[in-house]
Amino acid sequence: MSEIVGVLEYLGFTPDKVVPLLILAWLASIYVTRKFEPLEKAIQSLNHCIVEIQTLLRKSRKFDFKQTIHPFATHISPIVLKNEFKPLVEKPGLDKQINKKLPELIEWLKKQKPTTGIDAQDKIDDFVLSGKVEDYLDLDEYKKYLYKKGRNSVDATAILAVYLYEVLIPKVIK
Repeated sequence: MSEIVGVLEYLGFTPDKVVPLLILAWLASIYVTRKFEPLEKAIQSLNHCIVEIQTLLRKSRKFDFKQTIHPFATHISPIVLKNEFKPLVEKPGLDKQINKKLPELIEWLKKQKPTTGIDAQDKIDDFVLSGKVEDYLDLDEYKKYLYKKGRNSVDATAILAVYLYEVLIPKVIK
């Protein structure tokens, strides 16, 4: 420690010169902190607003998504994929991939703890819309196939969600 003090004194940093600088730096930090406190509160407020906006957007997107499912699904419970759309899942081999991953997908849905079929549908919607489904399934061939058939990403997402309703919900909700 005394070596450091010796080096500092050699460089011209004596206590009578350093202490006022330290006090000045401390006072400056207090001043800056107080000046930016209102800014920090404003940023926190903006963060809360962003979270609320994101929540509203998710809810509205989810509502819109529910509307896109209707053309592909039967209107009886449990909701299943209409026969005319099953080839869109079967031809690219997505049905086989889902069957292979079925235990993991069932386990995922059970962990979400849905108590009703509608709860399970909501969980599956979130799973598909968020893209987390791609942690379990490789959707590249499925998407390429649907693109070639003139379908868009909204159709691909809705068809996948309805197919997952059909496959998962009866195994989780009794």
